[in-house]
Amino acid sequence: MVLVPTAESKLLAQWQGPYEIIKAVGEVNYKVRQPGSWKSEQIYHINLLKPWHDRVACLVMQETLPQEDNLHEQVRISSDLTPIQKIEAADMINHNRDVFSTKPGWTTETYHHICMIPGAKVTLRPYRIPAAKGEEIKAEVKKMLELGVIEESYGQWSSPVVLVPKPDGTMRLGNDFRRPNEISQFDAHPLPRIDGLGDRLGSARFLTTWI
Repeated sequence: MVLVPTAESKLLAQWQGPYEIIKAVGEVNYKVRQPGSWKSEQIYHINLLKPWHDRVACLVMQETLPQEDNLHEQVRISSDLTPIQKIEAADMINHNRDVFSTKPGWTTETYHHICMIPGAKVTLRPYRIPAAKGEEIKAEVKKMLELGVIEESYGQWSSPVVLVPKPDGTMRLGNDFRRPNEISQFDAHPLPRIDGLGDRLGSARFLTTWI
């Protein structure tokens, strides 16, 4: 497959093909035969090429994936992976079910203590929330109580909850802790430099993110 500009715009490109590679021209360039194009033979850099896989072969390989009901409580597998990579990812997930889960959990490996200014206290009223969203908050709080990741509080402190939309359209329940942060005492520990983090990630093969 060859990544070439579209007819609508030279700034937009899409994969076209499959085409036949005639020969290698140097270490990173290849001559490609493109029947039906304005130029039947063209030289492309290796960054503009990717292997083409037969659709029938892909379908046969996908049938060996574990059943969806074995993965619906785990993580989603990207559709950008090859069929073999999907099989390897599904096998890795099934062998590490205690790590991969869509349900929130907690750890007892470490504890964190928040130091406040002596005598300070924060007691804020809840934000005004539509009735429909209020039902979502009740359902989320009930679920987290059942999972044991939160517990009921009877203290003198209170901070309002907020709903933050996720990329998939669902809502994330959080707390507005800006006022407590204002009266918190922080350790004098310098944050890492962003350019230093970039250098550390330079040789990384995999980068992950939480959605």
